[in-house]
Amino acid sequence: MKHTMIVADSMIEYAKELSIYINNKEGFPLTSYSISSIEEISEFVQNNKVDIFLVSMEMFKDVYEMTNSKHIIILDDNNGENVNEDIYRIDKYQSCDRIIKEILQYISKQDGMESLVTRRNSMNLLGFYSPVRRCYQTSLALTVGRLISKNCRSLYINLEGFSGLEHVLRLEWSGNLTDLMFAVNSGRSDISSLIGSIACQSGNLDIIPSMNSRRDLLSITFEEWEKFLYLLESNTDYEYVILDISESVSDLEEILNLCSKVYVTCTDEEMAKEKVQSFKDILSKEGYENVIDKLEVCNITTSAMVKMNIEELLRSTTGEYAKKIVRGYV
Repeated sequence: MKHTMIVADSMIEYAKELSIYINNKEGFPLTSYSISSIEEISEFVQNNKVDIFLVSMEMFKDVYEMTNSKHIIILDDNNGENVNEDIYRIDKYQSCDRIIKEILQYISKQDGMESLVTRRNSMNLLGFYSPVRRCYQTSLALTVGRLISKNCRSLYINLEGFSGLEHVLRLEWSGNLTDLMFAVNSGRSDISSLIGSIACQSGNLDIIPSMNSRRDLLSITFEEWEKFLYLLESNTDYEYVILDISESVSDLEEILNLCSKVYVTCTDEEMAKEKVQSFKDILSKEGYENVIDKLEVCNITTSAMVKMNIEELLRSTTGEYAKKIVRGYV
């Protein structure tokens, strides 16, 4: 089903530019139409179902009376006009990305709007894990995610107790994985819109900020992770989900087993190689031969060390290794 949003504003250039930006936003679940008059809206709604109205303050009353829609968002220009305080508002004069995030926040709070997401392709779950410390695991995971996201809808999720990504990537976010898991455990299934309101972007790659507390991460059961990943599969259109995994998750082996492929980073040092072999031996002893079959050891040389900047990583030897991985998918 085609889902529709009207951007209604007498400032026609504003409405057009916002609609164009929204329609070019990969993965956004609504097609936007710009309209500049009440007469155009009246004609449009006679022939089309409209899921959401995004309307200027001056046009709100007429649209509300005409459509009696429950799903109207006001583009608030902060002129002090007194309208229905129960109506959801978005600051008109902010970045288009911020407006999109707030629309998704609105959708995530509405009952019955989970159908706004349709899946185009099956979801591939790629795991990144290593028993070796400081061996470019996160660098490789992020770089692979960035490269895949050029062609496919992709999501990166960090499952480390101490990721440091909020400082390294210098991105702003209004929520994190804790909020997402709380929503899932509260019975919410419409997680696509919630992810859209929480995720930040690096290039085309969506990134879910990691949990603030290692205790929170350890408290999530495997069954909860399994449910979460099922909802990602059934309620979003992500084609690739990158899991950056650590021992701060419960049932590590079971989570690795959910992945279609697991990339194990290593260095050329003898101790690092022995740790990877010990990891394989333990998997075999505990009956996880199927996980061993999914492992691909990535020997990243020490010359790959660069300042942790995603653009530099794309050009580094880590980036070259990531390109070899990505060629197997896109």
